[in-house]
Amino acid sequence: MKIKPRWIVLGVIVILLLALGLWAGSKALRLWGHLQSLQATLPRLEARANPDALGDLQAADFAALQADFLTLADDLSAIRDEATPFLPLTRLLGWVPTYGGDIQAAPDLLDVAVGVAQAGRTTLEGLQPLLAAWQQPPAAATGSLLERMLPPLVEARPRLAQAQAELAQVTAARAALDVSHLSPRLGELVARLDRYLPLLNLAVQAAQLAPNLLGATGPRSYLVLAQNNAELRATGGFISGVGLLRLDRGRIVELSFQDSYAVDDFSKPHPAPPPPLLKYMKAEILVLRDANWWPDFPTSAQALRELYLLDQGVAVDGVIAADLTAIELLVGALGPLRLEGYDEPVTGQNVLAFMQAMWEAPPEGPSFDVWATRQRELRREWLRHRKDFMGILMNGILARLESGEELPLSRLVWAVKRSLDEKHVLIQVNDPQAAALLAAAGWDGTLRPGEGDFLLVVDSNVGFNKANPRIEQGIIYRVALEGERPRAELTLRYRHTSTVHLEECLHEPYYGESFEEMMDRCYFDYVRVYVPAGSVLREASGFEPDSVESLAGEQGTQVFAGFLVMAPGEEREVTLSYELPATVMTDGTYRLRMQKQPGTGALPLRVQVTGAAEAEFKATLATDQEFVVQW
Repeated sequence: MKIKPRWIVLGVIVILLLALGLWAGSKALRLWGHLQSLQATLPRLEARANPDALGDLQAADFAALQADFLTLADDLSAIRDEATPFLPLTRLLGWVPTYGGDIQAAPDLLDVAVGVAQAGRTTLEGLQPLLAAWQQPPAAATGSLLERMLPPLVEARPRLAQAQAELAQVTAARAALDVSHLSPRLGELVARLDRYLPLLNLAVQAAQLAPNLLGATGPRSYLVLAQNNAELRATGGFISGVGLLRLDRGRIVELSFQDSYAVDDFSKPHPAPPPPLLKYMKAEILVLRDANWWPDFPTSAQALRELYLLDQGVAVDGVIAADLTAIELLVGALGPLRLEGYDEPVTGQNVLAFMQAMWEAPPEGPSFDVWATRQRELRREWLRHRKDFMGILMNGILARLESGEELPLSRLVWAVKRSLDEKHVLIQVNDPQAAALLAAAGWDGTLRPGEGDFLLVVDSNVGFNKANPRIEQGIIYRVALEGERPRAELTLRYRHTSTVHLEECLHEPYYGESFEEMMDRCYFDYVRVYVPAGSVLREASGFEPDSVESLAGEQGTQVFAGFLVMAPGEEREVTLSYELPATVMTDGTYRLRMQKQPGTGALPLRVQVTGAAEAEFKATLATDQEFVVQW
């Protein structure tokens, strides 16, 4: 019997369809298995990888977290491999109702997910020995915590370099992802990734750079500045104490603190001060305690390094500055400290009270009451010891870190990160790679005008007192984009909350009757407003007569400056009106970058922009802020 060709063709088609069905079915079964595994793994991983819970990880938890990341990476890679033949078709399905955007973005979403899983697994593999060193029991521990952590950090470098390369691929895949068409659920997941991906990238880079900074390749020395933001200065506060930190292979060779007044060596010629310091504080030379005058921290750090070398003959590899808020956050994270000469446990809530009490009555010297007498020797003795609390506090913190007791890692990490993000800690180092990392994170205190509009308000207390805790402040910024040149109006509102009545404002250095009394004095404030280069000041009000000037600033900025004096209970409104360069508006887009002054709190801020349309923003300057208006 002769078989007709059409039946042969039909048979072949049926066989092909059956084969295709079996192939698709087997793929579907494999995909279903991986999806089921994924559904079981993700909730566990999300709970274990929560940043707030990372500090409580034990060795067993860490192993489980690694296993989850391994399973996640394998499942996602398998899903991508199984779906590869169909992925090109998803690009054509954006029209599907509700989930069309998700389907269309499936290839990019899979690339991002696989990359995150692989980078997470690689990072954990690299950091596992570090966790073991951190959690080493006191009986088995040899050397300080930093010494124990240095070898694992060096060992982890190859794995961390691989993780960094994987994160770079994730970042590229994320850049190709258009989130505007994603469903709300997927959009929220991508937004969460956008929050944590830079942090993970930063942590991986920092872990690679840490060995050099800790002295793995040779000794390192750092100048440590204690900045008192109760007496606000450009980079965070008056430099009350100066420390020298020496590290060698992770070991703290030296950590000494001294009164900033004790650093000066007046037998050597010092540079001239910035003109405002001469004019408003009668400072005839520049000394180290006043050398953080420039809000661009690298500029101030260079002056500080040169003065420390001049006065002490010591060259340093970097400068670290921390204010009182950073101390509160650090002590709060570490938990109660038992400190010499103080009966109560010291916490984040009472550490400032501890410092004030030790300042007024140092354990090794007479109390502040000697200033009510005429006994010069006792006064000198109090002056020598009034800042001993800095060394006592630092020794207490180091003792807690080296005690071998369980440390709240997550609280400690987030306290440090918040201090850096909110500019309560600034770091400048010589190492080019580390400097680039700090700059990218915004932790080096550099002025960054960027493109578009820029605003930084800098208050400097030049009144020889601690009045800043009594000062409330707010910022209102209005920009009109009509006409030939954009126009700006900046309003600064100040309120001195002290209720003490003073007969007159004394602008001279003196201690008075107590530390509290120094807070209740008049506020002498030298105000600088940093704006884009090419801005032209048209009008200013609220300053003292004949004090307003326009100057060239760091990093190519323009500065409008003025001086004001406020008695307790007084309110003051300072207004600056000026023209902006036309470049603040580009292709129908207005961008404003507002930089926060280090050492300040979350100042209330209102921004109003008018032009072809109107926009208003309300925020706080806890961190730098950026605003974008498009027409």
